Amino acid sequence: AQSMELGSIEQFIYERYYGYTKVSASKAQEYQIKHPQWQVNRVLNASIQCDFAAMYGPHFGFLNPLKPHSILHAEGSFVEVFWKRKTF
Repeated sequence: AQSMELGSIEQFIYERYYGYTKVSASKAQEYQIKHPQWQVNRVLNASIQCDFAAMYGPHFGFLNPLKPHSILHAEGSFVEVFWKRKTF
């Protein structure tokens, strides 16, 4: 893999500080994520062998014939999650 400078999409994906999860039909909960900045590398060759419909349900079957617009590899790290920041 070859190192690359973070672009705007990659910056959004890998440097978000908050996540959201549904806790009921009418409420979501925000949580904070804390981790060091990850090293992101461009992937030069890849193949995806996944039946998206079988794995994630029929609504995702449209992904089977598609090729990704981009593929990145991020070297992860320990992640801390702080719950109950805000419920809305």
